[in-house]
This record gives sequence, structure tokens and C-alpha cells, in this order.
Amino acid sequence: MAIAAPRPHGATTRRDVVEAIVGSYLIALHDSARPIVQTPANVAARRKHAREVVIDVLMVLEGQQSVRTEAHTSPRLIGGDFLASGLDAREAMRAAHTLFGIALTELNKHAKWAPTEIAMALNAHILNDVSEIILETISEARTSRQEVVDAARIAGLLSHREVEVFEYITRQASTKEIAQQMGIAEHTVKHHITNIGRKLQASGRRGLLTRARELGLLIATPVAVTGTITAISTLT
Repeated sequence: MAIAAPRPHGATTRRDVVEAIVGSYLIALHDSARPIVQTPANVAARRKHAREVVIDVLMVLEGQQSVRTEAHTSPRLIGGDFLASGLDAREAMRAAHTLFGIALTELNKHAKWAPTEIAMALNAHILNDVSEIILETISEARTSRQEVVDAARIAGLLSHREVEVFEYITRQASTKEIAQQMGIAEHTVKHHITNIGRKLQASGRRGLLTRARELGLLIATPVAVTGTITAISTLT
């Protein structure tokens, strides 16, 4: 996807500085030896996150804001990339380091700020996010669970077909998806769900799952996260 080039360096308004940094950042992601996938949606999201972070950094340098104040916390650049741009851990972190380098180079052109001041502000608002995301991802990996049906306990309550339907419900499959996977009509799936609710004395999918937990019909098991941890470990 073509990305507009940043405006030439010259004017020193905050807007010009921000747009120059963000424009160079997006081009760098596109033109690198390992380009990060750019679609209209994730370019727009990444531009928004990067622009807000750079504005926060400039406000710190101009004395209008303290670093990471509770009243105005900089957006989570890395987290934003995960959620809005569909990046994996490695790409989101690489994108953050790219923005840090470009912003450091551009802001160092302005003699009114000492290089150490610039680096400290950038570190607080960009690279600290990397450390936070690593810690959060590892923490989630250690505590994440997925639930599976306890076949022995549920066998006496539901029919074989109802157990199958209930297993799909625990995986958050839609009625249409369940019908396709089981090779039955959607109205048949709905009939099974109604019967499950009657037998478990619950209504709605959330109610079914809550009731199943109360009855001990679901078992929590660790989610496989090896790929995520491996990707992170290569960056540390």
C-alpha cells in the first residue's frame, strides 16, 4: 500500500514535527527488509497511535505534561498494534523500536532539547510499553485457561448429541458453525440447546456455561502459548 511521504523538515510547529515523524515511521515499516503488512485499516490505526504518542512526548519536552501522568497517560502503542493492527508480538515490538529511532533522530534536530531529555521522554512513552507488554503476555500465558467438558460427569445428564453441541458452545461456536460441523440443520442445533438449558436449568449460552461450572461439568486446562513466549524470548 502506498504511503504518503512526510513533509520536508523546515517548519517547527508541533504538528509539522509530529507528521514528519509519523510519516517517516510508516514508510520505514513499509520499506524495511522485513516489511510489516500494511492495510488501510491497520495503517490508519497505527498512524493514530503513533501520532498520539509523539504528541505526548512533545508535551513532556515542552513542559506541558509530566511523564506518564495519571491524568493523561499515553496510549499503549504496542497494545494498540496488537488490538487494532493484528500484529504478532515480534512485529508490534519491532514497530515500537522503529518509531523510537525515527523520533529520536527527528527531535534531535531541534537544539532546544537536550538529547538525554528526548531519549528519556521517548523511553517512557514508547519503549516502556515493550517491557509492559512482555510482562503482561508472559503473565497471561501462565494463567490462561481453556475449558473442556468433563465427559464422565456430563454423560449422565445429556445425550451424546447434546454433549457434542455443548462442547461447541464452550468453544463459542455459532449456531451456524455447529450445524455445519455436525452436519445437521440449524433448527436442530437450537432444539438441542433448548434441551440442554432445560436439563441444566439455565438459559442463554452464558447461563449454560455458568451453570456447567457450578455443576463441575467443565475442566480448566492450560492454553498452549509456546509460540508467543518463543517470539518474545528472541527479542530479550
